[in-house]
Amino acid sequence: MVTQILYIVSIVLQVFVAILAIRFISFTKLKFSWVLISFGFILMAFRRFIELSAFLNTKYYEELSMLSNWVGIATSVVIAIGVWLIRDIFYTLRIAEVERQRAERKVLTAIINTEEKERRRFAEDMHDGLGPMLSTIKLYVNELTSEDIPQAEKSDYVNYINQLIDDAVTDIRTMSDNLTPRVIHEYGLISAIEEFCKSISRTQKLSIRFKKPGKKPELRKHVEINLYRIVNELLNNTIKHAEAKSVDLSIAIKGKNLLFSYADDGKGFNYNLQKLRSKGEGINNIMTRVKSVNGSAKILSEQGKGFRIMIEIPVK
Repeated sequence: MVTQILYIVSIVLQVFVAILAIRFISFTKLKFSWVLISFGFILMAFRRFIELSAFLNTKYYEELSMLSNWVGIATSVVIAIGVWLIRDIFYTLRIAEVERQRAERKVLTAIINTEEKERRRFAEDMHDGLGPMLSTIKLYVNELTSEDIPQAEKSDYVNYINQLIDDAVTDIRTMSDNLTPRVIHEYGLISAIEEFCKSISRTQKLSIRFKKPGKKPELRKHVEINLYRIVNELLNNTIKHAEAKSVDLSIAIKGKNLLFSYADDGKGFNYNLQKLRSKGEGINNIMTRVKSVNGSAKILSEQGKGFRIMIEIPVK
């Protein structure tokens, strides 16, 4: 009676293990190795059933014992092959662990790069935003020393210098919040560029012709900000280095792209040579901003022949 109970308990346990093994097949993506092992557990349960039958039916004991032996051999072979093949699963797990560690390193690297990019972006915004504004202030301050300008006009210059200083202070506050120029939010891209160009043209040191698009472009905010900073940087470079008398600036919409063109009649420079020497922080900042909005740029400049840049930016 005890032996019979043990056989029944053994059969129940073997069936339970076989059911679990079958359920795990889906987790192993139907790996043939695990299918064999699951089949081996089923054969083990079947063998226990045969042994119980032989115990209860002595008439066919020899036949059932022989069948049990064959089933036992088949079980051993199936499980042996399954164990041999299951090494693929463990190899996959090891690869997954290596990939997980690699992904963790990538995430850490991305975090570090993002932090570094934010620091670099802050430095660029300080350079691109305040630089042109301070250059404009310097132009007006220098004009105040001229004896050819009437006193009333000098008074207007002083007022405008104060306004520029206020704008610079406001921009610093804005950069500390989100590095976003206030003028974009208040007036929009086209009006912001137009006002900035007028503020420089008032000095009468640089004539700027700005050709606006017939229809206001619908741009994402970060595209507007980057394009505005590009204009700031270009005019800043022209004022500082080009010794130019005039600038032609245009924005147009063609299909799904925004076309931006900027040209001055200054002394120019050898752009290809400058690239080889890795010089020109201003130009590098411009190219970085162009890439950040998935745009493309073409620069044409030679010594004594001025400077020109064409930028194309997708707007949709």
